[in-house]
Amino acid sequence: MSETRFWPNPRRPVQGPHLLEGPPLTPQMPFKLQCHPSRTWSREGPRDVGSKTLIWHLWNQPIQNDSFLQVILQDLCSEKKERFMGLVTILLKPLVIKPREVLFVKDLTLLNHSMKPTDCTITLHVAHMTNRDIEKTGNEDRLDVTALEAARQKLTVPSYAVHKELFAKPQHFQVQVKVFEARQLMGNNLKPLVKVVIGGHQYHTRTKMGNNPFFNEIFFQNFHEIPAKFFDYTILIQVLNSSVIRANSEIGRFQTDIGFIYHSQGHALQRRWLGLCQPNEPNSGVRGYLKVTICALGVGDQALVDQKLPYDADDTKIQIFKSAMVPMNLAYLQFFIYCAEDLHLKKHHLVSPMLEVELIGEKLKTQVKTQTENPIWNEILTLQIQSIPSSVKDGLEYRGRVFLELVTNIKSRPDTRIKDLSQEVTSVEKHKNRLKYGLCIIFLSCTMMPNFKDLIQFEVSIGHYGNKMDQNYKPLVSTTQYSPVIYDGNIYNYVPWYNSKPVVALTSYWEDVSFRMDCLNLLHFTRDRLKANLDTLKSMRNPRDPALLPQWRKLLRDLVEDCKRPLPCMTHQPKATELDGKRWQLRNLLLKELAQKTKEVQPRDMVATVEGWLYRLNAVLPEVSIPDVMIWLMAKEQRVAYAQVPAHSVLFSPTGALHCGKFCGKTQTLLLQHPEGEGQKDSLPAHLRVCMWLGNVTDSWDLQLLREGQVVVYAETYENQAKYKDQWGQQGLYQCPNFSDVLGHKALPKEDFKEPSGWHWEGKWTVEPQRRLLLDTDINKSQVLEEVYENQQRDLAGAWVPAATPNTDVNGQPVEARENVKCPQGWHVKKNWTVELNHAVDNEGWEYGVGIQPSGLPPVWNSVEKTYYTCRRRRWARVRCRNHGKLNLEQETLSFLQLDHPGPTQEEEGWEYGTMGSKFHLKPQPQSQFRRRCWHRRLAPNKDKGIAPIFLLEGSLPHYYQLFCYIYQARNLMGNQVQTFQEPFVRLVFLNHSQCTQTLRSSAAPTWAQTLIFQHLLLYESPHDTRESPPLVVLELWQRDSRGKESFRGRSMWPPVVWLDVQHRVLPPMRWHPFVKELGEEEGEILASCELILETEVLVWGLRNMKQVRSPQLLVECWEEARQTEPIRDFQTNPNFAQSVLFLTLFMPTEEAYALPLVLKVVDNKDFGQQTLVGQANIDSLQPYFCDPWASDYVPPRLPKLSVNKHQDEDEYEVDWWSKLFWATGDGKSLKYKDKDYHTLEVYDCELEAVPAFQGLQDFCETFKLYQEQPKSDSPVVGEFKGLFRVYPFPENPGAPQPPRQFLVWPHKEDFPQQCLVRVYVVRAINLQPQDYNGLCDPYVILKLGKTKVGNRDMYQPNTLNPIFGTMFELSCTIPLEKDLEIELYDFDLFSPDDKIGATVIDLENRLLSGFGARCGLSQSYCQSGPFRWRDQVPPSFLLEHHAKRKGLLPPLFNPDGDSVFYNGKKFKLQRFEPQPPTARYLGPKKERLALYLLHAQGLVPEHLETRMLYSSSQPGIDQGKIQMWVDIFPKKLGPPGPPVNIRPRQPTRYELRCIIWKTAHVDLKSVNLSNEKMSDIYVKGWLFGLEKDMQKTDIHYQSLTGEGIFNWRFIFTLDYLVAEQMCVLSVKDYIWSLDPMVMKFPARLIIQIWDNDIFTTDDFLGVLELDLSDMPFPAQHPSLCSIRMMDADPTWPHLLQHKRFSLFKKRTATGWWPCQVLEDGKWRLSGKVKMTLEILSEEEALIRAAGRGQSEPNQYPTLHPPP
Repeated sequence: MSETRFWPNPRRPVQGPHLLEGPPLTPQMPFKLQCHPSRTWSREGPRDVGSKTLIWHLWNQPIQNDSFLQVILQDLCSEKKERFMGLVTILLKPLVIKPREVLFVKDLTLLNHSMKPTDCTITLHVAHMTNRDIEKTGNEDRLDVTALEAARQKLTVPSYAVHKELFAKPQHFQVQVKVFEARQLMGNNLKPLVKVVIGGHQYHTRTKMGNNPFFNEIFFQNFHEIPAKFFDYTILIQVLNSSVIRANSEIGRFQTDIGFIYHSQGHALQRRWLGLCQPNEPNSGVRGYLKVTICALGVGDQALVDQKLPYDADDTKIQIFKSAMVPMNLAYLQFFIYCAEDLHLKKHHLVSPMLEVELIGEKLKTQVKTQTENPIWNEILTLQIQSIPSSVKDGLEYRGRVFLELVTNIKSRPDTRIKDLSQEVTSVEKHKNRLKYGLCIIFLSCTMMPNFKDLIQFEVSIGHYGNKMDQNYKPLVSTTQYSPVIYDGNIYNYVPWYNSKPVVALTSYWEDVSFRMDCLNLLHFTRDRLKANLDTLKSMRNPRDPALLPQWRKLLRDLVEDCKRPLPCMTHQPKATELDGKRWQLRNLLLKELAQKTKEVQPRDMVATVEGWLYRLNAVLPEVSIPDVMIWLMAKEQRVAYAQVPAHSVLFSPTGALHCGKFCGKTQTLLLQHPEGEGQKDSLPAHLRVCMWLGNVTDSWDLQLLREGQVVVYAETYENQAKYKDQWGQQGLYQCPNFSDVLGHKALPKEDFKEPSGWHWEGKWTVEPQRRLLLDTDINKSQVLEEVYENQQRDLAGAWVPAATPNTDVNGQPVEARENVKCPQGWHVKKNWTVELNHAVDNEGWEYGVGIQPSGLPPVWNSVEKTYYTCRRRRWARVRCRNHGKLNLEQETLSFLQLDHPGPTQEEEGWEYGTMGSKFHLKPQPQSQFRRRCWHRRLAPNKDKGIAPIFLLEGSLPHYYQLFCYIYQARNLMGNQVQTFQEPFVRLVFLNHSQCTQTLRSSAAPTWAQTLIFQHLLLYESPHDTRESPPLVVLELWQRDSRGKESFRGRSMWPPVVWLDVQHRVLPPMRWHPFVKELGEEEGEILASCELILETEVLVWGLRNMKQVRSPQLLVECWEEARQTEPIRDFQTNPNFAQSVLFLTLFMPTEEAYALPLVLKVVDNKDFGQQTLVGQANIDSLQPYFCDPWASDYVPPRLPKLSVNKHQDEDEYEVDWWSKLFWATGDGKSLKYKDKDYHTLEVYDCELEAVPAFQGLQDFCETFKLYQEQPKSDSPVVGEFKGLFRVYPFPENPGAPQPPRQFLVWPHKEDFPQQCLVRVYVVRAINLQPQDYNGLCDPYVILKLGKTKVGNRDMYQPNTLNPIFGTMFELSCTIPLEKDLEIELYDFDLFSPDDKIGATVIDLENRLLSGFGARCGLSQSYCQSGPFRWRDQVPPSFLLEHHAKRKGLLPPLFNPDGDSVFYNGKKFKLQRFEPQPPTARYLGPKKERLALYLLHAQGLVPEHLETRMLYSSSQPGIDQGKIQMWVDIFPKKLGPPGPPVNIRPRQPTRYELRCIIWKTAHVDLKSVNLSNEKMSDIYVKGWLFGLEKDMQKTDIHYQSLTGEGIFNWRFIFTLDYLVAEQMCVLSVKDYIWSLDPMVMKFPARLIIQIWDNDIFTTDDFLGVLELDLSDMPFPAQHPSLCSIRMMDADPTWPHLLQHKRFSLFKKRTATGWWPCQVLEDGKWRLSGKVKMTLEILSEEEALIRAAGRGQSEPNQYPTLHPPP
């Protein structure tokens, strides 16, 4: 046992600024604390032994070294969207080392969703207790546990799969709440009912009487919501006393949210006791207990099956949940509000700030500070709380920071709510000291951009520093210069920075948090390296990968190294808070714990183990107070996209490299993203490569951002000219200055530039040539195609003459004449100018058209000359190639940039033509009316200080690389309409280069097997930086439809492996990389791998449920291989294939994880040879079908042989099947039967196909569903294919021996189709979905098999959600033509059409073909007669022989006596199974008994009862209830079947209970007589629970002065009782007009009350006695021995001290004294004693021994005389 005590922190100072990022949040609402054990514990829930103590029973599993305790803080209020508020993890290893000591953990900080610390801590005592310790603690209140402490307990349920991830879209959900009973409700003479509120929908139970009422009612509520909203809904359960006014009627309540229920094991709390509390009386404790089952189900979830009886008194493991809505302690939260900074809303607008704190609807405000952005309050705000607010979410816009301190007081209330703090502010001033920080960013490249029409630039900001949009602060040089974007030749664009990289540097002022950042970056380094190693481990999907264990050892080795690295000590830091010290201790403890685990961990469940370590590392990573660095992409002065970089990741630390941020001074790739709701779908704004540095400016003296290049500083201005009367000059500029900024807005003449302080001019003004604008065609190309169009026009005589612009490009823009185009240095012409003749042109290359003004170009060109054509042109082209290796690096770079050409004169140098704000061109266009050029003048610093206006990193030489990418195959692709991917191809993008693979034909798993190579890549980065952080390789999957339109399908990104030394290059292993589209949804995977020859053998059995097909056939495709069956000619009479086996020999990957998928297609053959694709299925994973045919123990699948067997008639005998059911469900109080072990029944809580041992009953052949589109949850199934696959290696050498075939040609295939008799036993249904307004339904069963339909709506079960049918249906069918058995449940309605409740479908063919014997379950014993008669057609010996043939074994050989058999190479004797002669009656001969024992050892399906979920089309995937049933299939070739099983429900037995009230003693005296003496006028009431209308009472014993009363009065009660279920049965109509009565079941419970009769006032209640007739205490024989402890059934008492109990139905009669009790001051006490005789008689006995009520005639058995 482990005990935990916890408190919210009494005082927790948080001194430091907190970011305010809009919009502001208002944290509020009460809280709950949630604890759950780790995976090393196996338990169901905690127990609470005190208001602050939780207990976990560990049973026989001790605490281990990696055990931990988790505390989760959640918000319960439905209005709040984010329920989770924080969590903390406590390692329990100290308890393993020192189990006798108490682990004291103080002030642990809770973490939010992002694993960042919140403003709440927790303090705990954790103790490990043994059973001896528990006995010493005494009998404390065991039934007091906080409800939400048992959340997310991991109880293994084999029948249920792990729940799939929920998407953020509306889905179907269902909530079920079943109320069983209540116990120990506080109050006297109660009439309780239960009110259930599910997400605002109210339900009520029926009103009962007494303190221990029994309800047994269930309520359903359906939802169609997004998961997050659904989980926020609450479930409120209240127990009300209907006999008092509504304001005082609440006895107690329990409240939780649906999310807690959904995330519990099995999505349910099953048969849990709820501790009822009153929220307005938090100190009143538990007010009673209510047993409930609560389920929250989504699509595909199954409710846990409850096999127990509704009333079960043997709750040996009582676990109480108490609502977290009831506060156990009131707390007060104090906000120490000091000051704020940077508060502003609008430009040039001062604010008058006031801080408002809102919590649980209560608001407090500080004073208003007028006209200031940096207010100082120095106030304390105090609020009463029940929760700690969650952390503020990150936003994109910085709104300011607040400097505050939070303190929590638990016990004492502070004196004031608002208090001045001015006198105490000096103690925190040390936290406000600021340092000057410098931020420097080098922009290396920006690629994969859309086509921006306007100039773009980047803005860098940290907080408000650098924010150009905010005019309230001093402007900083925080932007790059404006740049155009250049087309990359494929589909994207990039910024042409090349060898000149923009640099942005700005300064800011923040607190010194370096001592926190050093520790944070060390932890991030540990976390990141562990995650990187884990990602590599995850990519190795094959457990036999030889690199797996070395990677695992590397992971452990790296983790040990990182954990042993000491963290910076916080104890000596003057600015460190108490929280810093506690965090430092926690982190050190965690690192030591992880280092120890690496020594103990085994290579099992490696991924799950490391993910657990990562989770714990993330839990100790704190938040920081410095804002993130924001990089904005701007166009037209608008923010288009952004990247957010955490400040700590680029922060410099002088302590060492590991203390610096991960990317400090290093190159990193940032993926820009659009603000929410903006940008084009499925697009990335840009890939940005930057190098960043942030740190104290005093540490920047050794700043080395890049290892090459130099930083130069320029002053910049643009000279502008306009074209006026064909002359360039200042005329015509209008509003644009002659010299201006890049946008032409501000005048910047050269003479106005002055040297900044500390700087001097270096050289004169020079023109920036802007040569980079030339590079949109031939930059980084190994060869360039140059083209010139020769243009001509007709003159007046009709002859062709040169046009006005004789040489143009394809768009008609003028270019140089081809004879004037020079080949630049470093290039050579491979092929000189030639006329292009490969297009629609005439034999001379001309194309013709009619020129249309104003452009003068024809809209359409034609290859045939017409007389009215006015212009023509032809295309001249040549190829220019680069001279590789003939120039040095610098010369080749200049050749790339074309900077070595002799330029024009200075007057004409550097002009660019266009319009302001858009792209410019180096050469004037016919319509150009504006030009400009850029002037630079270099600045040099006098000494190392100051900030420059414009930065450019120049002189960096490029480095050449080659990129190889081998693209092999894609799989799991999501097609649009059908399961084939139309003409897929992959586009590989690397920086501003891209290539495409070949386009394949339509395929579900396209295989390219193609290598894409990029030659001569230039990267203007240091090779060391490139190796450490290379640019990402981007693979984009595209498809092209029949119209040629390309559509994007997914993107995959990962860094390539960089080899700087080619001699040591090693080919990296190929891995699967996911394709991702929007919202992170994976669209498939892509892979490269090696190959091996494999053989695939396909069993083709048949097609099922194919509608409107004539002659279908099957096509099996794998990559380029395909096989097909012969068409099925007579599909309507025999849907099986004539051919049984197909073979495919394939080149497939050696590793199974890389194996190609198989595609199954069904094609229907119609008239005139027409073929239509009617269905398709993909088998993505072939792993289940791999086999070793050479293995000695391998047995291939075999067809079951069905032959005729002679049947012997036997006498019928009615069976008592219900006894088997109650024995199987563990009902210990059911009727005893000495030989019940011979007649067991297996009850499955799922479908028989879902039992893991039976392999889905698809061991012979599997069922593959066929679709016409990509299958989804609601996709229609168009048919089924039945078959199987086997994959095994095939030798390449033709002479090598071939492996044995797996699927033989069976001689017994003619047995199919098969005539069968089917018996369907429908036992009962559980928790059906209500259909009527009263919350119930009237269900009946309909069976459909082929065209046969059986069932009768008149046989409905009225007013119930748990009907007992007990019906057997018998049908005949032909399998497989009629293979799908559909069981439907309908709700009977008198006037409207019957509603369908739900249905389930059983594949009878699978059960008939399965080798597990599913057609008829094996009985435990072979009985030839009696109540449990053998029901199969054939005896066990025949079944054993049949099973041996199926397994390829010799038939069993029995000796003549039948007590010995030789089977499977061994000899078995009957004595081995029956050491003693069996005592059971009706057993068959020895031979059959021995054969049955061997059959049970083969793992065959036993006699069983399966539980099937019902589904409805109105709520797809939602549990509509369950039906318990089984099916027997009898092939008619085997002869007539055995006798059917009688499962008719048992009928209750009528009993008569006689209760004689003899006398009372020690009854409370409530009244006062005339003599002023206490007295009571005593009388006694009595009734049976559920039969309150038959309430009886005695006469009155007046003037009792001693509490004694003599009555001699007889109560007689009649009850209908089910002995097997120990329940009373009552049929009653709710209303007079009700059509049918409702059958109610309740325990046989006698209630006796003692009252004081009053004449003028209401009678006084004196006490109550409740006796369960099936489990009641023995009476005392003397009143002095009668005590209230007789009623306590607590099993914790020693056995000798426990009061013995008995069942009146067995003992028949009992006489003696029983105690009565009354509730007083919240506690039960003894209030009197009553002597009674209780006697139970059958209906026949009651008629023979007739007796009257009271003292009336016949007054006998015994005769009752009036008291004296």
